[in-house]
Amino acid sequence: MLRAEDASVAREDATATGLAFLGGTGSCVIDDYVTRIGAHHYEELACLVQGRSGASVIVAAALAARWAQSRPLLEQAVAAYRVR
Repeated sequence: MLRAEDASVAREDATATGLAFLGGTGSCVIDDYVTRIGAHHYEELACLVQGRSGASVIVAAALAARWAQSRPLLEQAVAAYRVR
């Protein structure tokens, strides 16, 4: 989750572990935050995904006002992520 240097307010909304990804498993968090510069309110889905030969992070975000509309497509994109 974002902290002091990037966001003026950050809140964890949900977490999940042991999620299946193409080629690995992952842990994800949904959080929302307000940027320090510009006070823009975002929601994001961020996942740490472990594959056979390494780990990576994938992040999908949208302005909070558009999150409900954007979330299904962002979740679909994250679920299609392939790790090696």
